[in-house]
Amino acid sequence: TVLAKGCPLDFDGVDLLPGTMALTRISKTDVLLYRPFGESCRNQNMRKSDNKNNVSELDADINPSYVYEIFVNRSFAKYLLLWLRNAAIPHGVLIEKE
Repeated sequence: TVLAKGCPLDFDGVDLLPGTMALTRISKTDVLLYRPFGESCRNQNMRKSDNKNNVSELDADINPSYVYEIFVNRSFAKYLLLWLRNAAIPHGVLIEKE
């Protein structure tokens, strides 16, 4: 996953079960990660991109196991957003600012 590139948590294991939070690091930033329950997972800032760099709406049937809410100190927010955008590109995900 995108987060696994810069975070020591095991996203394929049981480190962060639905409905739980964890204090951790992403890249060089301290964050609080929250993994919501499956039914409440909808992130309007995530889009899928195709091979031609065209952006399309993310389907409503997004896999909830890949949805996390990230809480970060305001002074690190721009850095983390830039890092997430760059880390997401190889996965075909475009992260947009609201």
